[in-house]
Amino acid sequence: MENSAYMDAMVASRSVLLSDEEALAGGTTISCETTDEYAHQYHPEGNYYLRLSAGKGSWRKIGPKAADAVRAAEYEESLLSAKASGTIG
Repeated sequence: MENSAYMDAMVASRSVLLSDEEALAGGTTISCETTDEYAHQYHPEGNYYLRLSAGKGSWRKIGPKAADAVRAAEYEESLLSAKASGTIG
């Protein structure tokens, strides 16, 4: 889990919604994915990254458009397939 003031604030705001019984039981998930308030946020400053399998699993910044990220992933997949089949070296 990310350790930042933002994440601390999100967890704190979600945890106050729990009853004492839920909090003590410890079985409640506190995450962005389970809370509509956080799951559907729009962040125009965000970027997509592509994880590359070569080397140590580095990341390549693609940009803010989802379509560009899909295209980059498809291109990388075709490149890896071509290398695996021996089409390119």
